[in-house]
Amino acid sequence: MPDQPADDSGLEAMQELVKSPWPVHFLVPLPRKTGETSLDLFGFLTNELRVGHDATRWATAQGRFGPPLRVTGVQHLAPLLLCQVSRRPDRVDVSAPFASPVRNGQLIRPLIPRSDLWVLLYAQVLQVDGESWRNVLLLQGRAQQMRVDANADFRRPQTALEMGATHFNQTELETTLRQLGFPTNSWLSVLAVEHIPAVVLKGEGAPPRRDPLRESLGDVRILRSSFLVPVPPIC
Repeated sequence: MPDQPADDSGLEAMQELVKSPWPVHFLVPLPRKTGETSLDLFGFLTNELRVGHDATRWATAQGRFGPPLRVTGVQHLAPLLLCQVSRRPDRVDVSAPFASPVRNGQLIRPLIPRSDLWVLLYAQVLQVDGESWRNVLLLQGRAQQMRVDANADFRRPQTALEMGATHFNQTELETTLRQLGFPTNSWLSVLAVEHIPAVVLKGEGAPPRRDPLRESLGDVRILRSSFLVPVPPIC
């Protein structure tokens, strides 16, 4: 009717897609009440897409949005993997948490995490032409679960974080640097990568990979990775 005030009923029922640089593409925002570190992002979601009117046009609550298109199995980027590194005179210690999926607010991670954590150790070296610095892979190792009980059972209380850790021997590190012609005091950094093993994706009959990040990187389902973290100098 003339002079009827705007009716915003139902406007907050759905989230608006985010515009992308391409006019025909849009980005799906994170669900409400979640952030980039939310454990809910480890799971699969169902999205409901509708065409509708925003607040610039008058509409009733029932007529604001059109019919739904439901899309199941949607997965956002997993929470950022945080990698911690410390150094002793004889080795470099690295730790990172395994993924902790939740359902309805309850932690559902098994006692033995089903994902694998690998740590890559890099050296930062200057190009011959001096134009840029490069990260050269020196060593890598699989992180082992830090908390393993001798008589473990599934009644043990779960915690929000289950850590994996590995270390790199200083003698082996220096030997690798010399073999590549790098100074033994080169700048170092580490990167943690969490992936889903083939046995989880393809069943118990899938052959295990001893070195998945080198043997068949293109076939590995990488869940998330960390930023490069500098290795502190030896005190």
